[in-house]
Amino acid sequence: MNPRTNPSFARHLSSSTAVAALLVAATPQYAFAQTQAAQAPAIVDEIVVTGSRIVRDGFEAPTPVSVLSTEDLNAIATPNIADAVNRLPALQGSLGTSNASTNVSSGTGGVNQLNLRALSAVRTLVLLDGKRIVGATLAGFENNGSTPDINGFPGGLVQRVDVVTGGASAVYGSDALAGVVNFVLDREFTGVKGEIQGGVTTYGDDENYKGTLTYGTPFAGGRGHFLFFGEHTYSAGINGNPRPWNKPENSRAVVLNPTYTATNGQPRYTIASHIGVRATAGGVILADNVNGTNSPLRGIQFLEGGKQAPFTFGVQSGNFMIGGDYDQTNIWKWPTLDLQVQRTNVFTRFSYDLAENVNAYVEWSWGYTHALNRSLVPNFEFGQSIRVDNAFIPANIRQTMIAGGMSSITLSTFYGASNKLSLTTSDGGTPLDIKADNGRTQRRYVAGLTGSFVAGDSDWNWDAYYARSTTHNSTRAPDNLQSRGATSPHDMALDSVFHPVSGAIVCRSTLTNPGNGCIPFNPFGINVNGAKEYDYVAN
Repeated sequence: MNPRTNPSFARHLSSSTAVAALLVAATPQYAFAQTQAAQAPAIVDEIVVTGSRIVRDGFEAPTPVSVLSTEDLNAIATPNIADAVNRLPALQGSLGTSNASTNVSSGTGGVNQLNLRALSAVRTLVLLDGKRIVGATLAGFENNGSTPDINGFPGGLVQRVDVVTGGASAVYGSDALAGVVNFVLDREFTGVKGEIQGGVTTYGDDENYKGTLTYGTPFAGGRGHFLFFGEHTYSAGINGNPRPWNKPENSRAVVLNPTYTATNGQPRYTIASHIGVRATAGGVILADNVNGTNSPLRGIQFLEGGKQAPFTFGVQSGNFMIGGDYDQTNIWKWPTLDLQVQRTNVFTRFSYDLAENVNAYVEWSWGYTHALNRSLVPNFEFGQSIRVDNAFIPANIRQTMIAGGMSSITLSTFYGASNKLSLTTSDGGTPLDIKADNGRTQRRYVAGLTGSFVAGDSDWNWDAYYARSTTHNSTRAPDNLQSRGATSPHDMALDSVFHPVSGAIVCRSTLTNPGNGCIPFNPFGINVNGAKEYDYVAN
């Protein structure tokens, strides 16, 4: 990881592999000699399954194997091949594109990772045509904790999916502790097929579409074969939780029991309803430096355009409150219900018969994914001190402070927008809601030789190849407040005063350092700042 001085950082992951393997396929008489000595052997041309170095079918494999054929995948008819595989009971806790990424630094937004038996995706080995793929995320890469993104696989060319649902670490290593999932390609596909689909939710949001094209053709009199797969998908996502079931009165949270004492026998924590935070979108006064929580200004909140209104506090439980005007401070309506995801994938393969039993092939693939979680969580400020000479303090508040000898007040806010989400910043999102912006580009190169020969009574197949995969992952957290402190853009912008000469509103720090570029920020109300003010205090 190479962090930069700005909040954005990029990660370049790469993997190179050179493999030469010999696979032996015992004849039916030898394969079943111990179990079916008295029976005539079945006539089988070739059966290959993942999970063992010996060629067997799914029923005779040493570990349980599930096989999803082309017919099975078409019958399930999911928009993503990973969603079809996840229908298997052994897949538990997999990460899909619809999972909102709440961990910005992991880079998992928009990925599709398989998880066998809920033992973690890092213990499920995923292969593409028997070959490993470099991990797609930043999470745990240094200790082999990163896993491939199934979205980048050429779904139109997948012939079947072999799922080894038992541990296969003896063959593949510790990353196959839970099992193996192998996406087997149809290397001889001939023809053209495509898919176009689109949709929208019942509520008229999350518009999405998908287009794919698959093409295969022989050349050079059948000695060579060319394959192509291209895909582009887009999902608009769902910003916030605009659903009938998401009402403030339905919110529940585990909070500190406000009536707990060491001797009254009550639990220290309790599940409470009607939950909010001790902050409002436009700010609410908690206390002053003279009267504390008994301040005559306590409970004045600031609404659209700085309009003032009374606010009723509920029973305090840490930074949460139970009851009161909880419906105005209920933050569970903010997190994104579905990510905005855009993907583009291209896969090509050339193969050519150098001899009757020797085939050379090259593969190249490229994929790009951009996932944006527009509303991860609001920024919180539960105790911002505002001085009496602040240029944005309303006149009536200032007069009360001067009359009462108050030098400052404490303002609590989460810098939200109005319920209509009317104000947008330069990137089109809700102001000062922390977002997760993930961009991912993957490239893969493979060159190899395959062949076969007969030795004694056995048919031998061999495959030697070199593979290189790279992933460039960029993660950002837009609209995240910059680091706090006296010299931080946030604190300097909130400490604004009138210039003693010009009368213009400036940052207090600008009086002593005119070239610092500080932009004053108004903390009193909703939609009282513009895009440049928000962009200055946030990333």
